[in-house]
Amino acid sequence: MYPARPVLKPNLVQVEGIDFCNAKCGMCPVPVLKRAKALMKMDLFRKIIQDCVEVKPLQVMPFLNGEPFLDPLIFERIACINELLPNTLVKLISNAELLDERKLDKLLALKVGMVSFSVNAYSAKAHREVMGLDHGKVMANIDRFIEKSQGRIPYKVTFVSQKENLFEEQAFKDYWHQRGVRATALRLQDFGGHVDLGKKDSLQGRIRRLFSALQGQSNTHACGKLFNHLTVMADGRVNLCCFDAEGQVIVGDLNEQSVMEVWNGEKLDGIRRMHLAGKRPELPLCGTCTAMY
Repeated sequence: MYPARPVLKPNLVQVEGIDFCNAKCGMCPVPVLKRAKALMKMDLFRKIIQDCVEVKPLQVMPFLNGEPFLDPLIFERIACINELLPNTLVKLISNAELLDERKLDKLLALKVGMVSFSVNAYSAKAHREVMGLDHGKVMANIDRFIEKSQGRIPYKVTFVSQKENLFEEQAFKDYWHQRGVRATALRLQDFGGHVDLGKKDSLQGRIRRLFSALQGQSNTHACGKLFNHLTVMADGRVNLCCFDAEGQVIVGDLNEQSVMEVWNGEKLDGIRRMHLAGKRPELPLCGTCTAMY
């Protein structure tokens, strides 16, 4: 028998509006995804958020594998969350290249609890190599956000260390910290095998992984995401987690089920029980996952 553990509700619900992006990041699975490009219809999105009224999640993120400001319905989606879940924090992660003044004004008219800017470079050269974006445009858009938001929306910038930006992490942190901006370094992940860590990871990243393994932080422990985080793809299917970018493990379909039916369904429950029993290595994706949650 597997040990029992009650699961009440997800604290974070992530709903994918689109599954494509303007950036070409080598550390991200989106450029190599094989599943069809999709735009979630607003009727389905509203149905999912309506389901969440019962759940009362702490956070809703209206994106998953895609750039939120490329989604033509992003502001309508945020307004829907504000209307139906007024006490829920809305979080966005963006590369900032498409956040022009018109979109910024629309964003500032809504209730958003956090914007995380994925920058990943200090120099224009590294920015182009890592993300394929216009460094000057990105920086100008972030500067405008800081100036016009006047602290109304909390924000931070992030940096995923890899070979192309290896020697810029400290300069990146120093620059933003001098401006009073929170700057966070993140670990490179393999996203279900879609990112080749052997090619992308920095020496420091490989050393960190080695020490984690030596300290016993193996993938035999139960992953916290299974007990807190629900992810929905643009076609309405619920995938295993945010690292299952291709939707290789489908645990439900919100076109036909409610959020709570999927969350407490047999598929997710079975996976959780396998994790709790120390059998995570036997599961597809989970067994080789590089994330530690």
